[in-house]
Amino acid sequence: MSYCAGWKHKGSVYLLADTVSSVQIPPRRQQISLGELLTDHRDEPVEEPALKLVRIAPGAVAACTGDAGSVSRLLEFLQANHAGVTNNGELLSLLDVRLGPFSDAKPVSLLLATSGSDGSSELLRWTSSGGLDATGSDLLQIGDPTPYHSALSPEILSILAAADPSPERMLPVLTAIAQSRGVSGGSIDLNGDGVIFGLLTRGGAVTWQEDTLVVLYDQAFASPAHVAVLARSDELVVHASQDAATRVFVPLRSNRRSAARDVCWLRGIQDELAADRFRFRVFISTCDQVITLIIRNDFERESGYVRLKRKSNGQFDFALSPEMTSLLLRPLEDRSQGSVPLRLSVRED
Repeated sequence: MSYCAGWKHKGSVYLLADTVSSVQIPPRRQQISLGELLTDHRDEPVEEPALKLVRIAPGAVAACTGDAGSVSRLLEFLQANHAGVTNNGELLSLLDVRLGPFSDAKPVSLLLATSGSDGSSELLRWTSSGGLDATGSDLLQIGDPTPYHSALSPEILSILAAADPSPERMLPVLTAIAQSRGVSGGSIDLNGDGVIFGLLTRGGAVTWQEDTLVVLYDQAFASPAHVAVLARSDELVVHASQDAATRVFVPLRSNRRSAARDVCWLRGIQDELAADRFRFRVFISTCDQVITLIIRNDFERESGYVRLKRKSNGQFDFALSPEMTSLLLRPLEDRSQGSVPLRLSVRED
């Protein structure tokens, strides 16, 4: 069970991925980031094994799903050969020639997102069963069918394109919409919902989503669960309130020693988690697709929407302004707008 998506828009390519995969061995933990108990998916255990977004070269990133061993070989080949190839489609086609044939019992899929300093950008999909995808679509998705796959519909993307936020603002909106579709679409009840996070490549540079606090709440806002997500050194740090655990996700294929093994680095991460300097605070209803994104612009000023009181183990209590409470409880149907597929509110703070 896994999900990755890519969207090419106005010179940027956005890549999103969840943290959940089916594995062949019993999971090491009984919970995943959003607190669900782990169960089997298609008779295979589900766990959060590794980061699916992997930097290939400057301006180039891959998103991968499937058998971990096969994926590692693909990534190793791409990292070793990307610099010597000018056509990314030809590079992906070489996967069949150099590494194939692939087992039908262990399928793998890959998205490759690239950008150049000349303003160029490209999004490609390759699968072990079908090879290079020649459709040329600006939205490509891979992984097992999940509620996520219906989140970024053409209708939703056209609305976002018309709103035209900056790339750095667009990224958390995309991940929040996908996360919300999973939370309210049933996958959370199937124990298969991990954290969705992302990055973008633009102008030959890769930029991760900035520090984000994801809050899941019900209509009573009773004991909301929250997950802090930080990208550091191409690795993902996730702290969940449900079990007070901090997880570090390392790319499936990495050419360097993980920073997570450095004790001083881990201590610094814990200090950052406790500091409440999250650029994005994303509130997602577990009842309906109601999403509220608060963008912090001034960390020295008290928030006008949400005040966080630090507890122990990186957990927080929340104090909400009247306007924030109203935003969180807005229904999907009202007299002025009728029924809408989701309710997205974005506020600068």
